Amino acid sequence: MRKLGYLLLLLFLFVACEQASNTVITAPNAAVDCQITECNGALNGRTAFVILTRSGCSNADFDHVASGSTSVSCDANGCTGVVSSWVDANSNSVTEIISGNHDVCAYIDVNGNTSQDTGDVESDSSQSISSSETVVIDSWSVR
Repeated sequence: MRKLGYLLLLLFLFVACEQASNTVITAPNAAVDCQITECNGALNGRTAFVILTRSGCSNADFDHVASGSTSVSCDANGCTGVVSSWVDANSNSVTEIISGNHDVCAYIDVNGNTSQDTGDVESDSSQSISSSETVVIDSWSVR
């Protein structure tokens, strides 16, 4: 009987923890903060695209949670911008997401063709998003 009690307790704790990581939260803003050499005044006004996914950033068929874009302000010190509105894969407005681990995929469209391709500045990271606190994107490289 005692073993059954422990087993039920463990099952309850597992379910409770699983539910806690799947809480609906307000979709957070995403702050673009690119400080590498390639992020300079020449990119001022270019578009940064950000995609939240749960399946990685390695291919174009993301497990799409939400996406958004912003025009970046750039100078000799880098580029910044904030994505504050999101849409789903069908272009419907997204105001809430499920908390938990998300892949944050971002790129600054260097050549202005709205496609992620060679020469664009990109960021791929996995982040735990558990509140509406701003997601900071600050690790960048050139594709």
